Amino acid sequence: MTADRSTRRPGPSVRVKVTEVDDGGERRREDRVATEEPLEIRLVWPGVAARRVWVTMRTPGHDFELATGYLRHEQVLAPGDLQRVAYCTDVDLAPEEEFNVVTVTLAAPPRRDPGHRHGGSSSGSSACGVCGKDSVGEVLAAAAGRPRDGPLPP
Repeated sequence: MTADRSTRRPGPSVRVKVTEVDDGGERRREDRVATEEPLEIRLVWPGVAARRVWVTMRTPGHDFELATGYLRHEQVLAPGDLQRVAYCTDVDLAPEEEFNVVTVTLAAPPRRDPGHRHGGSSSGSSACGVCGKDSVGEVLAAAAGRPRDGPLPP
């Protein structure tokens, strides 16, 4: 991890430069758009190493609440089971993954097996293909595909 992680921490929106084109010509300006980044949720309890249970897309900002809410919805944890929620600090994470992996620590084994990725339900489907990935690393690799070549659509 790098020394100044705060400059990379994603927020709910980001500034971008846009070009508006209409009958009057082009106009360049700055705009704010919603941020969307992958989130990987890992689960750990005494005697068991952290394991990946879900990958989804989200607007950054309430990652811990999203992770625990998902696990509560999937009946993996109940009130009182939660011990700790934190961003993953594995040294092997790429800089782009640092604030996109959350580890939820339980005080005891989960109420039910969380399964892999979706915990046995379809509640995680965003229909964008991200939920079919096994890690944030796979999401980032898929997004790094070739840029579009050829003419732009009218």
